Amino acid sequence: QDLLKEPYVLEVLGLVLVGDLAVADGFHFLREAADLVGDADVDAALGVAEIDTATGRFIRVNRKDGEIVGYSVEEMLTLDFMTITHPDDLTSDLAQMEQLRRGELHEFTMEKRLFRKDGSIVWVDLTVSPLWVPGESPTRHMAIVKDITERKQTEFALRESEAQLRGLFDNTSDLIQSITPDGRILFVNRAWRETLGYSAEEVAVLNIFDVIYTDFREHYSALLQRLMAGEGDGIMETSFRMKDGGIVAVEGHVTVGFEQGQPVAIRGIFRNVTERMQAEQRIVEMATHDVL
Repeated sequence: QDLLKEPYVLEVLGLVLVGDLAVADGFHFLREAADLVGDADVDAALGVAEIDTATGRFIRVNRKDGEIVGYSVEEMLTLDFMTITHPDDLTSDLAQMEQLRRGELHEFTMEKRLFRKDGSIVWVDLTVSPLWVPGESPTRHMAIVKDITERKQTEFALRESEAQLRGLFDNTSDLIQSITPDGRILFVNRAWRETLGYSAEEVAVLNIFDVIYTDFREHYSALLQRLMAGEGDGIMETSFRMKDGGIVAVEGHVTVGFEQGQPVAIRGIFRNVTERMQAEQRIVEMATHDVL
């Protein structure tokens, strides 16, 4: 839908059409568009096809539509859109086409995969609009596609990177957290949850100051304020309160992430030093006892 509202000009086998023209009859649509734009330039980034709604066969396509899937214009006219649509996306495509035919949708947009002539896959942003007058029998529709393969590959790579990073975080014994400047918890790793005894659902509604032990809250807040002001080294010793009321002593390092000069996330990596602190306390107590 948004694609149709872009100020583009497209060539369709010698005819020029302009997006966002709310004209019901297809031929009238093309004729008025041609009258409006004349010899306007072609937007080579978009493929356009006129399709027989009953059979799915391509009636007319522009050169870009064929280029996206590796076919010539002449070859495209021997195909239907179902043949080149990935089977995992075809069910949704056909379901929305049925809604379009029944008049339940005025148009629809979806991301889907197409098979290229060489068997490879291309991702496209598809917008489909009817070329029949409301109330008439569905005859033809227009499909506009934009190649978004590069964007999808970037998204997949980012998700994979995030999954690997999350796996790394979840396989460390350190407690890792990310919070907003006001203390809302954005992320904690598995060691953080398991050490403090919280489920992921419980963490989602926590504020970090629900977890910081009462005696350390003022100090913790003051340190965060200094870090957000660009001061301090971020080294921290504090104590977390477990869900069952127990206390976990931690030490670690805190950094602040900025966007356009404003703090947006405060990230901390802590090590559980409770046993060490308890051992040190016992040594102090023993030394004090011996002196006495």
